[in-house]
Amino acid sequence: MPEFVDEPIEVEPSAQPGPPKALIWRGKRLEVRRVINWWHDFSYGPYRYLPKRWWLRRRRLYFDLELADGRKVRIYRNFRRNEWILLCFLEGEAEGEKEK
Repeated sequence: MPEFVDEPIEVEPSAQPGPPKALIWRGKRLEVRRVINWWHDFSYGPYRYLPKRWWLRRRRLYFDLELADGRKVRIYRNFRRNEWILLCFLEGEAEGEKEK
């Protein structure tokens, strides 16, 4: 079961556009091993019941990533706010749980 985090992170960009090569979360550097999946979200989110206006759309780029230590995370880039968010750990292993 995914462990929800929803915290801002910093990223180290890769040489080409796309996923970052590393994440910095709570002061720790998490290196990315590979991209599992990615997709865009241009939905209206919580505004879906209002009249459709282009400025109400989300503009997010999601990535499911495998980290160098084997954990899997879901992150997204919010283009509207120009920030990266660590949404969740996909297998319920947040910081410190891996060592237990």
